[in-house]
Amino acid sequence: MYGSRRFWTTATVGVLLAGVAVLLDRPEPIVGAAGVAAWLLATQLVAVRAFEQATDLDITYKTQLRRAAVDQPVGCRFVVERSAPGSTTVEATAPIPLAARGATRADRTVTLAPGDTRASTTFELLFPVAGRFEFDAPKMELTDAFGLFTERLELGEGPHVSVNAEGPRDIHVGQGGERIIAAFGEHATDQRGAGLQPEELRQYVAGDPADSIDWKATARLNEPYVREYQAETDRETLIVVDHRDAMDHGPGGETMLAYAREVAIAVAESAASASDPLGLYAVGDAGLTARHPPSTAPSAYTTIRSRLQALEATEATTASSPATEPSRAHRAVQTLRGDDSAFANQLTPFLDAGDAYVRRLSGDPLFGTVQELVTDADSNQWTVIVTHDGDPARLREAAKLAASRSAAVLVFVTPTVLFDADRDLDAAYDRYVAFEDLRRDLDRIPRVTAFEVGPGDRVQRLLAQRRTRTTGT
Repeated sequence: MYGSRRFWTTATVGVLLAGVAVLLDRPEPIVGAAGVAAWLLATQLVAVRAFEQATDLDITYKTQLRRAAVDQPVGCRFVVERSAPGSTTVEATAPIPLAARGATRADRTVTLAPGDTRASTTFELLFPVAGRFEFDAPKMELTDAFGLFTERLELGEGPHVSVNAEGPRDIHVGQGGERIIAAFGEHATDQRGAGLQPEELRQYVAGDPADSIDWKATARLNEPYVREYQAETDRETLIVVDHRDAMDHGPGGETMLAYAREVAIAVAESAASASDPLGLYAVGDAGLTARHPPSTAPSAYTTIRSRLQALEATEATTASSPATEPSRAHRAVQTLRGDDSAFANQLTPFLDAGDAYVRRLSGDPLFGTVQELVTDADSNQWTVIVTHDGDPARLREAAKLAASRSAAVLVFVTPTVLFDADRDLDAAYDRYVAFEDLRRDLDRIPRVTAFEVGPGDRVQRLLAQRRTRTTGT
């Protein structure tokens, strides 16, 4: 509890009366000072009881959307209610994340005056960046009837909003120009046994357990029959997303990375809906920028989804630059700290940047990442690689390596030709055919399935060019 300006003014009057009594050596001012002190004490006790009653509030703080796009208006509603009128004034403010824009403090503040039982406000927010945003609990400031004491506290709970970067709309995922309906979804185990999904009804053979007999089918067919079920299992899904500088190719908002991000998020959502273990490796130009081992924890799904939404292309590094571990870079920075030489000033910024990577990798970062993850691969693991076609040889090797230790590998490739502004459709079609050869090569690798990812309208234009060549019109 805090004293207001009025409290301190009143207390000052009491102190002055006591001082006057000492100076004049008279008892009357002392009596006045004692009266002021007694009144303040009594008022404080009354305020404490009033504040205890005033905290019995029903607070509603909600957003109209749980998921929104960057710069999409998000409506918010803030309501404060109490069951009966009180003598306390309640000023409640709805806090917002630092990244939010569009609402002032006055827009987000409501006041319950003495006698009021309900106050509410609505406002809109904009989020200029993608991510998951948690709102703090509403902040309350209570003031007693005399305006002498205040109390500040947090009550209720704040909402949360997941903001996605505005992505491409016409997403094509397919093979050879043919769009597929679903590349990743419900999965079967190809194993029979105890489970929930009926798989097969067959005749009873000696040795089958009695509790597997389907008595209804047995009665209907006059012979003992056994009902088998599809065994249930978790499919561990590990996503490898390439967000190197080469992926930052294409029109604004519709780059290769934008399409790759949407596919990776769809895969993550599918795994989360099936409660499958989900992991993520993000690959930058110098190595790993994120490493999240497979997990079924709800927080893991949220973290991976947010990490994918926030992915941006990294900066290209020169091939001659040696890989540097973040820990070594940190020690080097500490050594150079305080060194004002030209050499130190030139070197420090490069070492500071090392903390952006979980691990630096020499050679090809994508192949190096796959090489690392297959070391601990589970036999039931599905590996999903989302990348581009800039280095076909390395991509083939990475896919083969992943397939050697995974139950299945899905490779989603963004063809560079689909993101070029080249107006020569004839030449573009030839490049698309060359990409299709690469995709088929990948598809021939055992346990590997490869798909193309890109803008659907561009694919249709290239297919139209093929028809033009075929018919000659």
